[in-house]
Amino acid sequence: MRGKAIEDRATHTGSRLREPVQTILAAMERIHVDLRISGTVQGVWYRRSAVDEALRLGVTGFARNEPDGTVRVEAEGTRAAIDRFIAWCRIGPARARVEQVLVNEGPVVGFPDFVTRR
Repeated sequence: MRGKAIEDRATHTGSRLREPVQTILAAMERIHVDLRISGTVQGVWYRRSAVDEALRLGVTGFARNEPDGTVRVEAEGTRAAIDRFIAWCRIGPARARVEQVLVNEGPVVGFPDFVTRR
């Protein structure tokens, strides 16, 4: 009888712990976003500032100036980190004037770090 009570208690405790563990694992899952930032975003240290912010948040990927005057960013990280990074991209560095940020999710690539590209 005593063995059964211990088994029941262990099973009950395990089920209570399973949900928070799944929540934690889901929060740690990496996502990928492709961003197009438009406005006054070239020549204002946008890409270099994006690198600094990405490194601060633990986001990987790249930022690149496009011929049409936009900045393209591909970024990967946890949903929370990506949400914070996108919020920063909507403001950018002091000299930038961001008009629009288009966001598309895609498959994770596995970037090792965050860099500027030409």
